[in-house]
Amino acid sequence: MIQYNQQVKDTLKNQKGIDTMEKNKMTYAQAISAVLNDEAISLTDEVRGKLEQLLTSVSKSHKKGEGQTAQQAENAQMVEQIFQQMESNRAYSIAELIKELPVVAEFNQKHENEMSTQRMANLMKVLVDGGRITKTTEKRKVYYTKAD
Repeated sequence: MIQYNQQVKDTLKNQKGIDTMEKNKMTYAQAISAVLNDEAISLTDEVRGKLEQLLTSVSKSHKKGEGQTAQQAENAQMVEQIFQQMESNRAYSIAELIKELPVVAEFNQKHENEMSTQRMANLMKVLVDGGRITKTTEKRKVYYTKAD
């Protein structure tokens, strides 16, 4: 009985993937390109022009995410400055980073809201994920150290 239940579960797992998910879905851009490039389909100049405009419109909507926003550019610059301003072989807490780093003072002067611990933690996460900073936790307090 147990073996039968396991076989049913395995069968249902396999069917779920087959029934609910299609692999390699065609995008709008691919569909429009296929119509435009198919020589068997005769299109008037007006229809071809409209389809080409639609293709560029659809392609542009996906490329919007490629450029950086002003906020992302500022964050990337701040991450580099934070890394440069940290001393080697010294463990910093978030509060110490906010108090001691000159880049935070510059940020506070430029912006209406001061640097929050959450924002600093997010900036540090970029450095930790990149392997440039090591993150350690001692007695439920997080410390960041330059990785040498």
